[in-house]
Amino acid sequence: MSEQNKTRRRSYNNNSSDNTSNNNDNNSNNNYNNNRGGNNFRGGRGRGRGRGTYNNRNDNYNNNRQGGNNYNRKQEGREGEEQSTRPTHFFAVRINAPTILSDIMKWQKNLLEHHNSKQQGLTKNLQQGLKQNISSLSASSITSSSYSNNNNENKVFKLEDYQIENSRMHLTLFVLNCGEKEELELTKQVFQECGVEISNMIKQQLKDQPIYFSLQGVHTFRDSTRSLGRVVYTEPIFPNEITSVIFKEMSKIIHLKLKEKGIKVDKKVNDQLHCTLLKTSQVRGKDALRNLPEYVYEYEKLTWFGKQDEMKLEMLETKAFSTNVVLDDSSEIVKEVLLCRMKPPFEQDGFYFIEDRISLN
Repeated sequence: MSEQNKTRRRSYNNNSSDNTSNNNDNNSNNNYNNNRGGNNFRGGRGRGRGRGTYNNRNDNYNNNRQGGNNYNRKQEGREGEEQSTRPTHFFAVRINAPTILSDIMKWQKNLLEHHNSKQQGLTKNLQQGLKQNISSLSASSITSSSYSNNNNENKVFKLEDYQIENSRMHLTLFVLNCGEKEELELTKQVFQECGVEISNMIKQQLKDQPIYFSLQGVHTFRDSTRSLGRVVYTEPIFPNEITSVIFKEMSKIIHLKLKEKGIKVDKKVNDQLHCTLLKTSQVRGKDALRNLPEYVYEYEKLTWFGKQDEMKLEMLETKAFSTNVVLDDSSEIVKEVLLCRMKPPFEQDGFYFIEDRISLN
């Protein structure tokens, strides 16, 4: 290669290196500027990262605010839909029999005394544990374990807050939603029409004998996930099978007629008829019980609410039907069915507000 060509080659290589160096410097500056502004990247190193991320956060914040408004609107829509399907009323048979109500009050009082004795022992044990300053069990661990919702056997709480008032004792047939004025009026109209059909059915099937029952036993509805008691109730005992069938058929007639008219009723009538004695939903808030201690729903489980004379016991055992039944205040005679509103205001005597009723006489 000639000397002239070698000189040209060295000059070309030097120029190319200078250009590459300049391009790298320019790219580096561009990247630095971009990183500072955060336009093309989520941030770089040092100050560039901080400022770039801040700008992106502003964009995300603004986007989130816009998206958040849409989310809130959707959420409000869902809440409105839930509000429109949430039960507002229920059909019920009220418990009025003096002996039954007196026996319920006695059971609740005895249970409360039993509970308070346990609470006193629990409080005493907690105080002794704190004073002794047990090394293996600190005060904080005692408190946390005692107030755990999963260990309500050792939790301090007021049981009376969870008891149902005597003035509100009833059997629920089923729940429904008729919050709108037009729906409520239609429900009342259909309800009255059902009254005629139900009265005729009772006269034909029961030979003019009334539907009546007593309450027996202490039972619980359990939480579906933890299988722990959340509702304590007693259930009706009818004198014979036909009376029980007629009572449930009465509920089905009302349920079917309302469903045909487009009223939002529960999926089905209440198969497990019950009178609630205590329930966790009576109390709201973060400290409320999610389930009841076992000693609450195991307390005196074989209790009868209402006096059971020999004739009634014999009828329960044989499932026979008799027209010579002498009824007194130890049995609940079903004289009417009530349409009640769930929310207050309540009646002056404390019972749920009664929107309408049908007589079964």
